[in-house]
Amino acid sequence: MYGTEYGVENIQHQILDVLKCIDKVCRENGIQYSLHGGTLLGAVREKGFIPWDDDADISMTRENFNRFASVFCKAQNTYQISRDDGWVWRISSKDKREADEKICVDLFIYDFVSERLLARKTKILLLSMLQGMLKSNIDWGAYHGLSKCLTFVTYVMGKPFSNERKLKWYDSISERWFCGSRELIFRTNDKFESLRMIYPKRVMAECRNVKFENAGLLAAVGYKKILVSCYGKDYMTPPAESERVPGHRS
Repeated sequence: MYGTEYGVENIQHQILDVLKCIDKVCRENGIQYSLHGGTLLGAVREKGFIPWDDDADISMTRENFNRFASVFCKAQNTYQISRDDGWVWRISSKDKREADEKICVDLFIYDFVSERLLARKTKILLLSMLQGMLKSNIDWGAYHGLSKCLTFVTYVMGKPFSNERKLKWYDSISERWFCGSRELIFRTNDKFESLRMIYPKRVMAECRNVKFENAGLLAAVGYKKILVSCYGKDYMTPPAESERVPGHRS
């Protein structure tokens, strides 16, 4: 059921069109993806959008992402894949005049990480530093204490370098550094606190059909482990009514 009560019905309709296009291209090219975040939670708990949700996320392994990035824009003419602001890939309208920044799907990539604790922490630290270096238009009022200090230091560190160079470093570290025996994965382009969510690779090894509104989309077979790490063991319980507002992801 679309989020009429929360004023996001039109946004959800348009986002669903983007998801259907992604799904079509992926199925036609043998690419696996999974609904992610609040979109995955909505598929499991609501069989569609969380009624107050006004965005959508998907995830892929690096191998699938590389294939997706190479075929998506050739396979259709409506949407583009880009990361104009920061390190998160985003699928949105090609027509900038008509594009609404809310009508998009964020795409998160799973890369390998070492099973050795020191190597794993080093990889996460480097990516965290680069996130700080890539930030722009920072709302400094949202940071306090040590967090504000670290954000400022990494922001200043990044000033001498172009975004293109910093993203090149980010991609190289994500895909190639400290991969260990390639048994563990994590979302390298997710937000800072999510970089520490480590999973066995089998979590994303296979995806299956799930009902989502009037469509059939894909979800990782290991979705329970992902949802527990993101939302806790009681992820099937909706939040209090006071928290049911657009932008809140559970």
